[in-house]
Amino acid sequence: MSTNNSTMQIIVVEIGGEKYGVQIEYITSIVKMLRITRVPGTKNFIRGVVNLRGDVIPVISTNILFELSAEDDGELDDSNRIVFLKIDGNNYGILVDSVYEVVTLKKKDIDAAKESEDKNKSYILGVGQVGENLVTILDTERLLG
Repeated sequence: MSTNNSTMQIIVVEIGGEKYGVQIEYITSIVKMLRITRVPGTKNFIRGVVNLRGDVIPVISTNILFELSAEDDGELDDSNRIVFLKIDGNNYGILVDSVYEVVTLKKKDIDAAKESEDKNKSYILGVGQVGENLVTILDTERLLG
């Protein structure tokens, strides 16, 4: 959750070898890999569904959604995590390669993404610097809304 209007808290995750930021205000939990049940007839970026505390929640493959991988996430292991998000009352899980840290960024230090026809860039809120690394901050509402 943002501490005030001039800062943003994010969780830094890795997806396809790159670092991304997910706004903490949307995150409900982060868990180690759960058994994902595939659902026939869904879009290719829907990895399947999981049962989290009695709720059946769709899990999205960010690697496929961002076109970092054409087919699959490959072999999932203990380093993979599912980040659960709540957007407009709906629950989603996004599959990430790993989770690093919680970071607070000043909004003035985030370079806003330019509008683009590229669907991958429409999910980008901006880019911020975390230590020596640039982190692409996801626009969570556009990603899943």
